[in-house]
Amino acid sequence: MFWKRFKESEPQELTVKGNVVNCPICGFHTFTYRETLMNTPGFAFLGWDWANKTANCYICYDCRYVLWFMPR
Repeated sequence: MFWKRFKESEPQELTVKGNVVNCPICGFHTFTYRETLMNTPGFAFLGWDWANKTANCYICYDCRYVLWFMPR
């Protein structure tokens, strides 16, 4: 079975459309980044987990809350 492990980036400030993003839980302004597979039941049933799309995840460096963004 194929499993892709994504490493987190170095902590940095996150901006979206020119606006600095603060964590909605703790208000911290520094995040790490990683890509995460978006599993679907159909692909999982067929053993094709590797074929799922990825999401961009930003993890608060303080409280570890995760913000998910779908790529266009």
